[in-house]
Amino acid sequence: TFNHDHALDRQSLESYRAFRIEAESKNFRHFLEVFAPNAPLRPIADTPRFVNDCIARTLAGVPTASRPRFLKIPYFGARAMDQLVHYDPNLVVGILGGSSGTTHDAFRMLWEAKKYGARAALFGRKINHSEHQLTFVKFLRALADDELEPDDAVRAYHNELDHLGI
Repeated sequence: TFNHDHALDRQSLESYRAFRIEAESKNFRHFLEVFAPNAPLRPIADTPRFVNDCIARTLAGVPTASRPRFLKIPYFGARAMDQLVHYDPNLVVGILGGSSGTTHDAFRMLWEAKKYGARAALFGRKINHSEHQLTFVKFLRALADDELEPDDAVRAYHNELDHLGI
């Protein structure tokens, strides 16, 4: 992710360009994972906007054949997601599961991100650390398919855990 140092920004963009060209020449499809800056040189007033701007600059002018299959980003909230998916409706935006939190946090994040345009959720750690992975995924799927809302999914998940003796 960009850090307000133009020389490093340019180096990052040039490295990604070289990677894309090589990947395309080898018929290799990729995804682009972007994080919030963890050690910016200057304070960033609006991190979600900054990250969206970095994504827009990174993908500006990239030919269709070289574009990432999907984008993997932290979920910065409804406004940032809505802005990003409206900037490029052809880009498949996926969210990271983020730091550990409650089951409700995970379910609400998925539900809300989808509502504002996310089309993928990559919750590996959240799934791995759940009480029962298959049951957790079952309810993530139900949320993604608009069969449940977060509060109902949490109650149903905990009921199933009770039935499983967990």
